[in-house]
Amino acid sequence: MKTLDLDYLKATLRPRPYNAHKGSMGTLFAVCGSYGMAGAQILSANAALRSGVGMLRVAVVKSIYPIFTSAVPEAVCLPMAENYEGKFSAENLDVIL
Repeated sequence: MKTLDLDYLKATLRPRPYNAHKGSMGTLFAVCGSYGMAGAQILSANAALRSGVGMLRVAVVKSIYPIFTSAVPEAVCLPMAENYEGKFSAENLDVIL
């Protein structure tokens, strides 16, 4: 098992180039959350942005779309259909894949 110490991190992590933009720093596509669980999606999205991801794309069920977009305006959102429980509908599978 590898220990993550300061020397290892300094050798592994590189500073962002001065001319970096969100398109050059990686993309994350997150599928999480459901009706009543907007907080989980907001927390995970903010964690991804704080970690340094460049482009954040998030699949959001339509019922929490307004809550999520007001809390994380930096994310690119894909509103998705939901089932009667407020969870992702199976009809979204093709779009997600």
